[in-house]
Amino acid sequence: KVNTDAPGPRTANAATNITLVRNWRRTSGGYNDIWGWTDRQSGREYALIGLRGGTAFVDISDPRQPVYLGLLPTQTVGSSWRDIKTYRDHAFVVSEAGDHGLQIFDLSALADVVDPPVVFAPTAHYDGFGINHPRECWISPRRRSTIASQSSMPLMKAWTVSLRTPARS
Repeated sequence: KVNTDAPGPRTANAATNITLVRNWRRTSGGYNDIWGWTDRQSGREYALIGLRGGTAFVDISDPRQPVYLGLLPTQTVGSSWRDIKTYRDHAFVVSEAGDHGLQIFDLSALADVVDPPVVFAPTAHYDGFGINHPRECWISPRRRSTIASQSSMPLMKAWTVSLRTPARS
């Protein structure tokens, strides 16, 4: 529970049953999403952080010493809205930025980073949204698909993209 009567910014320090271990500040552009992924092979844990200019990957296996591994740049232009989800060893990123589409990134590449930070390239890119700009992404593991949606009125649209072979989307 956050103490909303406390002066100053609301932080984990103002909450009960939560201990703030470390802050990570990389950009003044702000953050817009966060998702986590654990490598099933190594057990390493990663934070996937939506930024105005792309998606940051941070190794948080040692939460007291997070390591910024690098950035997957936005597909087109910066945006204050990005949504990230994972399925198995791939990340799926959508943005409201025009022509951004769906970026697909093979997360197993994170284990190969030797001298961080690096600039990553998408493993694949799906651009079948046309002039639309999906703002949300959901994963359906049972159906092995991701659903991207645009919810700005008056247009309400959704697309389904197969996850069976993510690198070929």
